[in-house]
Amino acid sequence: IELVIQPSENYQTYQNRETMLIKEIPIEMTLSTANRIAERNWNIPAIVNINSSSMIQSDISVALKFSGTAINGRDMEWLSDTIIFGAGLSSLPITIHPKQSSDTAIKKLGIKIIPMSPYICGAQSTAEVYIANEKQDVKDDNNDCQTVADIIILLQVLTGKDLPGVTFNEVNNNGHGDLSELIDLFERVGE
Repeated sequence: IELVIQPSENYQTYQNRETMLIKEIPIEMTLSTANRIAERNWNIPAIVNINSSSMIQSDISVALKFSGTAINGRDMEWLSDTIIFGAGLSSLPITIHPKQSSDTAIKKLGIKIIPMSPYICGAQSTAEVYIANEKQDVKDDNNDCQTVADIIILLQVLTGKDLPGVTFNEVNNNGHGDLSELIDLFERVGE
């Protein structure tokens, strides 16, 4: 844009011309998790949303990188590493459908947005979801609610190993575990 002050008898100008350049602000892409545990037994998918900082005017391709213990196509339905983010959208879900498996270990899937033109990565450009048999509530004696999935995931992350012998069915008939069951779970990790 060029701005010009026209000459006049009423004022004097020293510099009457200025040029400005308007740059397009890059689109910022982020990830958010809507459901972080995919359940094999109930065929419940995990869901991660790709979010845009502004409405997209035309389709763009968003590149993703997968990591973790979950194997694309084996532990979950195949996910493309390129997602088409359509014009007019501000958010787009990625659905991670778990595959039935005899492997009962919890699998972690890391998703990361790879920066490419015409977008940049926002502060939250990574997400983690887990593929497990099922998610059940566990209460300890202090009434602190956690899920068995969360506890097993934490143990796997801390120890760096899968716990294939640990299942989500290790709870009482009422669906709640007690502190002794959690202690037993921690002892099994040390084996």
